[in-house]
Amino acid sequence: MKPTTAELLVNQSPLQGMERRLRPKHVCELAGVKKSYLYQMIRDGDFPPPLKDGKISFWPASEVEQWVRDSIANAERGVVPVIKKEAVSNG
Repeated sequence: MKPTTAELLVNQSPLQGMERRLRPKHVCELAGVKKSYLYQMIRDGDFPPPLKDGKISFWPASEVEQWVRDSIANAERGVVPVIKKEAVSNG
C-alpha cells in the first residue's frame, strides 16, 4: 500500500541524514491546491521553487512543512491569500 503524504512527512528517511523529498503531487496535497496553481504561486513568489535532480522536481519536506506552518500562522492572524476556486484541489 502506498504511504500517505502525512506518513511521508513523519517517517524518517532510511538513509541517515537525508531529508525526505516531496514530489509535486504530494506538495499539492499538503498545500491543498492543483498543480497548475502551485506553479503559479511559485511564479508569484508565494511558494518556494522546487529543486531539480535532472528533470525531476522535488521539494525538501522541511520547506513544505515550514510553508504550511507559515500559512496557518498567517490565517490565524487574518492574513489569508486569495485562492481562486478553480485552483483548489478536490482530492
